[in-house]
Amino acid sequence: MQNRWDSFSMMKLGLICLSIVLLNGCASWFVPGMGELKRLCELDGGDKIYKVVHTDGYYDANSGCGKPCLYSLIHSDYKYIEYKEVEAGYHSAMSEPGYFRIYKSNTNDPLCSSRLKNMFSKSQGKSIRDFFLSRCLAAKKLDKPESQYWYRNGIDVKYLDSNEEVEFITAYKSIEDMDNKEVIARTKHYRLVPYKKSALSYSASYDCAAAGVDFKSVRFPESILLPNK
Repeated sequence: MQNRWDSFSMMKLGLICLSIVLLNGCASWFVPGMGELKRLCELDGGDKIYKVVHTDGYYDANSGCGKPCLYSLIHSDYKYIEYKEVEAGYHSAMSEPGYFRIYKSNTNDPLCSSRLKNMFSKSQGKSIRDFFLSRCLAAKKLDKPESQYWYRNGIDVKYLDSNEEVEFITAYKSIEDMDNKEVIARTKHYRLVPYKKSALSYSASYDCAAAGVDFKSVRFPESILLPNK
């Protein structure tokens, strides 16, 4: 009896393991939404680079730019970044809401921001501390963005069924030339979550590579908006 139970247990374990493997792509032809994922990936997935330009900086049109963008500015070869401070407060980069151009400058610049210096002085990074020894981040309040180039990114979610079980996630980025309203680069990455509400899904999700469509990605915006030296 013990041997029979062991055989049954091993068979059951084998079926469970096989199910997990199948859910993770080996039999992707029966995964709900896989056909649509492949269609979208082939249609407009990946990077579309129409133009590469040189610039001193750009406007980051994404919410929550603030401190992360300014950390990136210090480490980059850009001279400035523009962004919108939506709701200024104690933890915000700026003390008031509005559009700002934050630019690298010398310590004798009257627009050097003591708020930013104090905020970044707590950083443990040597490169950050070294930057503020001889330079500063200056802040200029703007009525509206002045940069020629705008960078945007975001995520869209949609469902293929009324029960919201088959979920599609689209992560997108774009760079626009606002002088002529031209998109000079954009990227889309799709991800399928076919069993959103099922406890048996094991959080299975699939990207374009799983659908047989693979492509290389470039860094946005650095690979399209090349910093002037």
